[in-house]
Amino acid sequence: MAGKGSVLIIDDEQSVLEILEQYLIDRGYEVGAAGDGAGADLLLAVRSFDVALVDLKLPDCSGLDLISRYQNDYPAMKCVIMTAFASIDSTIDAIRLNVFDYIQK
Repeated sequence: MAGKGSVLIIDDEQSVLEILEQYLIDRGYEVGAAGDGAGADLLLAVRSFDVALVDLKLPDCSGLDLISRYQNDYPAMKCVIMTAFASIDSTIDAIRLNVFDYIQK
């Protein structure tokens, strides 16, 4: 199967990383997975991704802070917020950052 694109998953829940990673690989995507912002930065230092699925709450930073930085450093990468803690405030912040989508886990 030809590759469909590349996805970076950033989430501190190992089970979420594993499930999403396997789901996307099975559908032909290239996948990178990181449990925090620092791990994501290491992956981005060696390759680019088309899409980043970013957890709102990470152990070392806010997903919104990562997306803000990624929009400057990797403007072609689409960013999607994933969260189990959706709120009006974080939704508004995400809209202001022009995220591609906001998904409630």
